[in-house]
Amino acid sequence: MLLILNGVADRPLEALEGRTPLDVARVPHIEQLAREGQGGMLEPAGDEPREEAVILGELMGMAPGDAAGLRSGPLDAAAAGLEGGEADCAFSASAVTLENDRLHDSDPLDLSSDELRLLGESLENDAGDSVRVMPVARGRAAVLLRSGGMEIADGTPPWLWGTRRYSRYLDRMSRRGHPAGDLMERSRELFRDHPVNRVRVDLGEDPADSLWLWGGGAVADFPSGYDWADRTLLTNASGARGLAGKTGMPGLDLHEPWNAGARSEAFRLPDLVAALRKSRLLILFAEAPRAGGRFPGTAEKIRALETFDRRVLDPLLSVLEASRPYRIALTSDRVFSSAEGRPVADRVPFIAAGEGLAADDTIRWSEEACAGGSLGTIGRGVFRNMTGA
Repeated sequence: MLLILNGVADRPLEALEGRTPLDVARVPHIEQLAREGQGGMLEPAGDEPREEAVILGELMGMAPGDAAGLRSGPLDAAAAGLEGGEADCAFSASAVTLENDRLHDSDPLDLSSDELRLLGESLENDAGDSVRVMPVARGRAAVLLRSGGMEIADGTPPWLWGTRRYSRYLDRMSRRGHPAGDLMERSRELFRDHPVNRVRVDLGEDPADSLWLWGGGAVADFPSGYDWADRTLLTNASGARGLAGKTGMPGLDLHEPWNAGARSEAFRLPDLVAALRKSRLLILFAEAPRAGGRFPGTAEKIRALETFDRRVLDPLLSVLEASRPYRIALTSDRVFSSAEGRPVADRVPFIAAGEGLAADDTIRWSEEACAGGSLGTIGRGVFRNMTGA
């Protein structure tokens, strides 16, 4: 089993007296894995933070050259069931709030999928058959765009755009006449007086002023030769579901892995047991509450880790204990610096435990503890071979 927790690795924080959320969180089941297994660090995925889809593709077993071409938009579109032709492109789209030509809120979490669906329908009705919009997560949609084979400006997620002007981003997305920028501007015009936003303003909530397109790519541009039918994916992430669908990997739903107040179970136990009987590798990818590996704050990240340990790992390990022998690897996909508010290129801690692995002195899954683990610092290719991905 390969467990990938989105964005939980961090850098030492002044608010935590130089510790990280992984240092502070009370996670007895993760600590059990650490005590029984071995620790190490994964080399950063390049000198600069790369798109999440690229990192996920590599961790799940794609060759680096193939994974480098992955983009969030086509994967979200695949998860949403949006099918396009050879000349079509797809984007991930975030509903954003603007103020004086700058971003005021890049991720209004209180925007429901129903509200986003109604906003998207207004854009579809205006554009006709050239645009499809389908919500895939809270505040986020997949957009299929009939682009006529034009060169695609893949775009930057809004939370990485910072304080630069919205109009500059529109210019960038409209380069060489690509319709992505026009679609963003048209969404702004249509959303301005939309009933959804009138109600939101009346309730004192931020309006969804525009769809911000990012992660764009050609829907037909996916590497061939991947047949992962002998694996199973357990996830709450639309992009990961899209990647699984394109490689023939069966998928199971992971429900609210970070939500301590969730009333339903995180996964259906009978489905998981059936998957374990048929699969060589089970991959669990838990996407952070906000896209890009973001948590609402440091305290929320710590609570989320504690919730995951109790809500997901506790029943998961119970199933695995009845299914010996097994081997399990636990890692994060990236380092997200809470202090800087963005992903950074840095080493990621991991734990490997199970059949054939003797315990070392690692007692926690944390940046400092794993740096001293017996597995040292390894490349991602070595890690994929270790996990069987």
